[in-house]
Order: sequence, then structure tokens, then C-alpha cells
Amino acid sequence: MTSMEPRPSPAHVRAIFFPEHDSAPELVWIKSMPENDWPSDPGTVEVSMKRRLLMRNDEDWLGVTKVNWNNRLRRPSSRIIEFIYRDNFYNDGSVSTASMRAAVEPHGEERRNWKGPVLVCAISINNPSDETSITEDTKLGYTDATLEDFRSVIDYALCYVRL
Repeated sequence: MTSMEPRPSPAHVRAIFFPEHDSAPELVWIKSMPENDWPSDPGTVEVSMKRRLLMRNDEDWLGVTKVNWNNRLRRPSSRIIEFIYRDNFYNDGSVSTASMRAAVEPHGEERRNWKGPVLVCAISINNPSDETSITEDTKLGYTDATLEDFRSVIDYALCYVRL
């Protein structure tokens, strides 16, 4: 991953972008827009950023997967990892995500087999009751992705089980 430009605004958080054709992931700034009415909702990522990074045209639909359990470590993650991707990537002609494959391959076989570009965001969990489960009192919010989150992405790709 490369170095980054300075943070564009306090509303921007660091995310990890896995391009479809490049061999390395990139760090990107995404604008997070909080949801003030629902503290248990982290808000959303600016739509124009998702379109620019992930969509080829207006007919692409975006899917979201949120993971807060690490199967490899068999414990809850310290944060929620949010994967944003083209929802129809198995059928729309997308190729395997080269940057994801390159990141996972040194650690084992990728079982998730992402196709197309993938944006990974981190969501902090602020639980006033200090419980590990997410309750109605839990406050969630987008935050800067870290190396720990990057490792969680790798663990998810290694231990993915399709239900």
C-alpha cells in the first residue's frame, strides 16, 4: 500500500480499496456521513465515491457485507469490517480481484474469491456497557482503517464459508 495525501476534511476516513486489475491494494479517503437520528447506525459512505471506485455504469448494484467475527481467531473483531462491492460480480463479467488475491495468497488459499473492485471500511464499536455484542445502546461510526483491519480482511478471505 502506498502513502496518502493529507486528510481532505474531518469527515473523511481512511479505507482500503482493492482494485480489480492492480496487484496491490490502495489506501483512499472516503467521506463518511453520520446518521444523527440512529446512533446505532454508522451512517453511510458518500455515494459519489462508491460510484467512482466501484461502478462501471448506472446499472451496477452495490452489495454490502459487514463482518464483526474473526473465524480464524474464533473471536469477535474489535471493529466491524464493511465490504462494499458490485453485487452481481459473479455474473457481470468481473474478473477476480487481483489486489485481494495478491494480499491473501501469501497466507493461504482465498476462499471468498472476490471479483471486481472492493472497498473496505472500518466501523468503530462504542459500547457503553462494555459487552462484546452489539446492543441498541451501541454507537457505531466510520473510522480510519488500520493494519489490524487489513489483517481481518485477509482472515475473512481465508476462512470464508458460504452458507
